[in-house]
Amino acid sequence: MIPQLQHVLPYLDEDSVYGRLKHSEIDQLADVCLSASYFLDLGWKEKVLNTAERLLRSRDRNPAMVELRRIALERLYRTPSPEQQVHQLRELSSQFRPIDERSNAHFGEMVLLLAHLLVDLTEHQLAVSVLETFKPRDPHRASRLEQVIVNDVLSIRGQILRFTGDFVKARLCFFQLLRRTPTPPKLTTQLSAVSCELGDFDYAIGILTDEIKGLQDAGDRMDSLNAKRLRLALADAYLMKAIKLEPSQGLDGELVERASGLFGSLAEHFKETDELWKVGKINRFRVLTALAIIEHLQGNPRRALERWDAAQAASRKCWSPGHTDMVIMYSKCELMYRLGEHRGAYSLESEAVRLYQRVGRRYHFTGLGSIWQDHIGNAMKLRGREALG
Repeated sequence: MIPQLQHVLPYLDEDSVYGRLKHSEIDQLADVCLSASYFLDLGWKEKVLNTAERLLRSRDRNPAMVELRRIALERLYRTPSPEQQVHQLRELSSQFRPIDERSNAHFGEMVLLLAHLLVDLTEHQLAVSVLETFKPRDPHRASRLEQVIVNDVLSIRGQILRFTGDFVKARLCFFQLLRRTPTPPKLTTQLSAVSCELGDFDYAIGILTDEIKGLQDAGDRMDSLNAKRLRLALADAYLMKAIKLEPSQGLDGELVERASGLFGSLAEHFKETDELWKVGKINRFRVLTALAIIEHLQGNPRRALERWDAAQAASRKCWSPGHTDMVIMYSKCELMYRLGEHRGAYSLESEAVRLYQRVGRRYHFTGLGSIWQDHIGNAMKLRGREALG
């Protein structure tokens, strides 16, 4: 569909075309443009959204779904203020009145994005309250579009449970979704993350490996967004299993090598460039953090400190100092104690404690605020220091 749309899109921007189209055709073309905004690069997304808006306004149609999509893209590609976006979205939804199952599903999309924004602000309970405002018009029979929203609501509930550390309930949510259609996107990576948190590494590795193989068998490229997301999750699973087993069984070189290979190849996709958008910057942080952990585990303190510095620089490009800085400083201070640099270690430890007292534990990245933080805490206790949390 995309190549055909690329060919005809310039004609849809001509004023003379609008008068020849019926209302139903305008709506259909606007829907096609909205769907097309989920493909290709940001320039293309913005172009088809502009066309969709012009089509709708030519017949005095409400362009609310176009505006919703723009807010969603802003959140994914740039670094807007979440508070400002929450305000924009509340204004948009307050003016939107569902009149049928289709428009009710559109309202549901607004609910989902608002919940995501509140999760970004760690307003988890408020996000849950927002999710409860969506209901199918017929409580006994949801339409196909409404069922998509119902499934996504459960997915976000599972993510909130994961982010607040309730991994058992989160996993139950994701297992429920395995039995539903359509399956929400990113379900496999969410399920693998909570499985790792619960110590079920082999299950996580199994489902990720199967899905990656399915993509390969279907001829998908391994540098597609979906493939990179799955490979990153698989690398996380290998690494977290190695960390968890290290105290009792020693460092498993094969697990570390598999993780290192995946992270190394993914690092090529997330190099620092002007074209790296918000999601890419977050993935760059994840990769650099993992590479620092690997050097740390392998007993290379100087090299690990350099890696941690790079990870901290990547963190600062995504967020103000908070949980990720706390984990990085805590990791660096353990290395500096190991090197006998006690003054610098104590300074970093004090700052890590200060941040921990403000933000506590966070579980947005697989194992970082749990498995890895506990690993460093145990190392600190062996040096006569107190562990965080």
